[in-house]
Amino acid sequence: MVINTDACYILDESNRKLLSNELTIYLKTKTSDQVEKTSLNQPPLINQDASDFFDALHKDRDKLYEDASVVIDTCVGNFSDHISDILVQLQAKGINTQ
Repeated sequence: MVINTDACYILDESNRKLLSNELTIYLKTKTSDQVEKTSLNQPPLINQDASDFFDALHKDRDKLYEDASVVIDTCVGNFSDHISDILVQLQAKGINTQ
């Protein structure tokens, strides 16, 4: 099951405690990739320079997301590589991926 939570979810300590007992995967990215992906359809809540907006989010939240069970750097490799990396990390944790 894949669940995308609101970005503010991670800021609440009780939510982080709940997530600590679950399998979580953090797809880490960089500001420039986020700006590129949102440039065609900029979310209405971004009412400032997109780079500044994403930089601020990274500064405040990356350290919290790094506690995920699996962290994948999406700046390296392609989609297939990311899937393979996820499977390898899950198997290393003893999780059946079949």
